[in-house]
Amino acid sequence: MEIFDAKQWLIWMFDDGRKRCANVEGRWCGSTDQTQYVSYQEAVEAAERHPLAQGPAFVFTADDPWVGIDLDDCLEGGFLKEWAKPIIEQFARTYIEVSPSCSGLKIYARGAKPAGKQSAVQLTGGAIEVYDRGRFFAFTGVEVFGHRSIAACQEEIDWLYETYFPKRQPVEVQLRELTSGGDLFRRAMAYVETVPRPAFGGRNTATFRLAGHLYAIVGDDGEILGDDQVLELVMDWVAGFDDPLDQREVMACVRNAKTKGTPREPKVSSRPIVDTSGVEELMRQLVAGDQAQSAETPPPAIQRKIPLPAELLQVPGMIGDFIQYCEDTCFLRQPALFLAAGICLQAVLAGRKVVDMFNNRPNVYFLCLAESGTGKEHARAMVARILSQVGAAVHADLDNPRSGSSLVRSLSSEPARIAMIDEFGRFFRFNKNANAGFQQELVDHMLKLYSQGEGSYSGAQFSDARQNISVDRPSLSLLATTVPESLLDNLSQQSLTDGLMSRLLVLWGEDDPQDGPQNPNLAVPDGLRDHCRSWLTFGGDLGSVPGANAEQQVEHTAEAERMARDIIANARKLPAATQAQKVLRSRIAQNTCKLALCYACSRDAAKPIVDVAAVQWGYALTMHVYQSITELLENQIPEGEFHKRCLRVVDWLAAQGGQATLSAMARRFRAWTSKERTDVLKNLAETSQVELEHSATKGRPAVTMRLLSHQS
Repeated sequence: MEIFDAKQWLIWMFDDGRKRCANVEGRWCGSTDQTQYVSYQEAVEAAERHPLAQGPAFVFTADDPWVGIDLDDCLEGGFLKEWAKPIIEQFARTYIEVSPSCSGLKIYARGAKPAGKQSAVQLTGGAIEVYDRGRFFAFTGVEVFGHRSIAACQEEIDWLYETYFPKRQPVEVQLRELTSGGDLFRRAMAYVETVPRPAFGGRNTATFRLAGHLYAIVGDDGEILGDDQVLELVMDWVAGFDDPLDQREVMACVRNAKTKGTPREPKVSSRPIVDTSGVEELMRQLVAGDQAQSAETPPPAIQRKIPLPAELLQVPGMIGDFIQYCEDTCFLRQPALFLAAGICLQAVLAGRKVVDMFNNRPNVYFLCLAESGTGKEHARAMVARILSQVGAAVHADLDNPRSGSSLVRSLSSEPARIAMIDEFGRFFRFNKNANAGFQQELVDHMLKLYSQGEGSYSGAQFSDARQNISVDRPSLSLLATTVPESLLDNLSQQSLTDGLMSRLLVLWGEDDPQDGPQNPNLAVPDGLRDHCRSWLTFGGDLGSVPGANAEQQVEHTAEAERMARDIIANARKLPAATQAQKVLRSRIAQNTCKLALCYACSRDAAKPIVDVAAVQWGYALTMHVYQSITELLENQIPEGEFHKRCLRVVDWLAAQGGQATLSAMARRFRAWTSKERTDVLKNLAETSQVELEHSATKGRPAVTMRLLSHQS
């Protein structure tokens, strides 16, 4: 396809739920920065290197002959909605692909957007966006009609505007037809033409502010602009951005501006904008522990898990035997945690030995949620006991790694390991805490190692090559635990979309577990030990070796293969109301296949095979996890406005050289209430991101904020 030959490619990633483009080094960049453009192949390779990258992105420019048409929310259950059918019929001869969300289609055509026309229109049940410059499309390569060429479609583009976009009459005609406020609309249009467009980082704020100003304009007779008029004016203004906001973002800005906007232009004043002495006094009270501030609304009670179906615990072979052994030795019964540990035990034993027909390895990531003192340590201890008794303790000695380097170093000596990590909730904190570099490094490696099982994996690269570490075909499984409150306190919308949560199989333990037999010294059953030993000496009589590595391919039965392919094809089409849910469902198919492979290996250590029962069990467990997490999202995870405010202050402080006075902070964020500023500062101080220093200037008390992570 001709766009493959154009050097107009970047990569794209999620940033707080929004798609953004980045250069091949993984740094955010504007879509109009042509110095960052690369070839298609370079973008593909970069997307494969970066764990957070979602894929290549094609950028439309004023110099190319192409136009992109985005039909948003035009698919429902894999079928076209009625409003989109005529459009697809018109453009069927050019390249059309499915969007990353699987809920929309993107059309690539030769032509141009009609001059002076708006770029987007909102429809009932969807939206249409048309761009021929200053915009990127997340490229999937999943074509609809098999056309791998881009056709000339100017007539079709003109038809699209004629049919779906509102007619834009001359301004004079529009004004005459307004029932009231003709002069008002003219004044609004003239005002919009004077408003400068912002740099990339301030687009949402500027759009919000403009909409607020438009709502504040009052006509001679007291009339104001209607919602449709404000949206139209703002959409036209946004279309002139180097990297325009999408339709939904603009609508959100307009909607928020109507109720929360600050309607007046900021005025330059010689007087202080706020009474800084009051803010300083408030902070002194907070630092001293004064609790005179009004109490915040207590957080809602934690939404309890969806009960684990009993049939998911009925796993044949080693996993089932392990669950039973835990039941026979425990003080408190935690069957969901026993299941997770049993699967991880099987996964590490089969790691680097088998692979399925879809190139999935058996390594899995489990996160078990249980309150303190409810027996969440027992399953980990039994894993370590069993591996020790069969002479394989090294597989489980990766206990609470402290950094990514220590993780890679451990894998270099034994590439198949279980990382058993307690208090895992802290690993979601790096999205909030600027001082969590080691945790972020560790998570970055985990993201890559989840799918890395073929070839060599490298850690950090040093100028001295002797210090470089590489791991041959690593197989890392994760058995992590945390208390629910720790997860919820540290989870944010950003961490839900960064890739880690979609890889985790989250199981809830019992809040009030039943007593067990309290027989911890019971001997490991011979059958359980024998199964483990058979995997340690697995020589492979499957007769199938994929490529040049030592793994042998576990086959599927014909019916199991058809079922697995259906799951792979349809998992990304599951309903998802938010970007977080879309990201979470992206690993449903892969987790299903990994679990089915573990099930097959558990049932038969000599010649495993994936049958229908294995696929059904893997899919049922994966969907249980998905439904539990989406239930959690609906009830527990906030939209993250407070987190966003914290990040804005940290970024601003960094730009100020790492320190600033409280007065300067109050002036910079004057749009926030005093309580909002105080809450942010309190959080940053409590999480050791800033320190507060009291001083006096000309006899007047002052407070200086210092960013602890800033390096001068």
